[in-house]
Amino acid sequence: MNITRWPARMSLNEKLKRLQISEDDFELYCFIFIKDWSRYCRKEIGGEWFMVRNRREKPVRLIRHVVGYHLLKKFWISTFPGKIARYLCFDIDESPEQLAIYRILKEWVKNPLVFRSSSSGGLHIYIHFAPEFLISVQKLQSIAKATCKRLGINVAPGVCEIFPNRIRSLRLPLGRESFLLDPESLNPICTDVGTAIRHIKNNIRYYSFEDLFPQLAKRMAQRKTFQEAGGRLNEHAVEQYGIRYNSGSNMILDSSSFGETKAPNILYREECHHSDNHQPKIRQPNFQNHLKPAGSAINPLNINAKAKEQILSEDVQKQLRVGDVLKIIALTPDFRLQKFILSLLLFALKAKDSKNAFRLPWVVITRFDCCSRETYQEKMHFCQDKGLITKVREFYRQEHRARTFKVDYVFSEEGDFVISLEDGLKRLLPLKELKSRYSRRVYDNCFRS
Repeated sequence: MNITRWPARMSLNEKLKRLQISEDDFELYCFIFIKDWSRYCRKEIGGEWFMVRNRREKPVRLIRHVVGYHLLKKFWISTFPGKIARYLCFDIDESPEQLAIYRILKEWVKNPLVFRSSSSGGLHIYIHFAPEFLISVQKLQSIAKATCKRLGINVAPGVCEIFPNRIRSLRLPLGRESFLLDPESLNPICTDVGTAIRHIKNNIRYYSFEDLFPQLAKRMAQRKTFQEAGGRLNEHAVEQYGIRYNSGSNMILDSSSFGETKAPNILYREECHHSDNHQPKIRQPNFQNHLKPAGSAINPLNINAKAKEQILSEDVQKQLRVGDVLKIIALTPDFRLQKFILSLLLFALKAKDSKNAFRLPWVVITRFDCCSRETYQEKMHFCQDKGLITKVREFYRQEHRARTFKVDYVFSEEGDFVISLEDGLKRLLPLKELKSRYSRRVYDNCFRS
């Protein structure tokens, strides 16, 4: 086995000389394929993928020197998308359906960029967007999945996956065992990185929203025209746009039939500012719902000593213990992630039913400690990977039903009850270890709790 000996340090210019590419070509590669420089994953030869972190377990920013080593085939790196998607990538793994899926995508998009992803034989098909084509990653995922369903493509792990994905990284092309392929024959165009980047520079095509999704673009244009007209229902609108009136529905677009050629079926609800004879709705109060809590034992106006003692004992029992904190700090050294796990387990302990299932709305997740809209998916994914919880049912918007999870974690019965993570850390760890593991701020908060 030939082992390449790398110098201790190499400047970026030395890496570009080895690759035989100019600085402009290197910047073009970074502009086309890298959208988020705030974090990245790496894989050594013969190793596993891992997110690069610093001593405090914070993600490390991607720099151009690391990208240079990826192109020099020292190791592989994968990146995450930004909030705005700038490309659409289909990852077609080696399977009996690979060629059939590729032919369908080739009929849809005539000139994509096709790469062999690795030695496994998978294909990465890139479709890059024009500058005026601005769309969020979530919207692009839903539209692309609906389009694949209409085209008859099975989107599933191990068959075909869609990127960008907010919680998953994508391996950069032209790394070790990755080549630029001819879209017609699927044979390698070249093996060196410099020729491949120059070929991409001369042959890349940027697609607009109308090029990729013409039927959906037509419906959106019709909807915009209808809204600019003031939402007035007249014979011309009905004849031109195929609008029908339904007083009990909102104006929606059916994303499951993008490819149909019939006129769009836009449902319209009449609001007060669109109606001449508006009759305000009168809500009838439900007195049974208002009177039900009045007779409850937990109502402070109708409570006795026995019920009060029972409530307090149940509330104390639904607290985490020192043993739970010990299990949490064994899962990860990241303090912010430990705080999130403690909040999640405490909520699950209080909200679970007899089958250990509980509903977890998105609003509740974002209110957990050390959680935000940008990080909640990654942290929930971590908890599921560690076997703390399992998703048993997805949310359903029409029925206003939140996601349902099952608690797989076994709550500890050892130790005293704790009121916070800092309280548990103070009881578990000696001062010296507490000071070496965590920051000064966490150390001070442990003795304030």
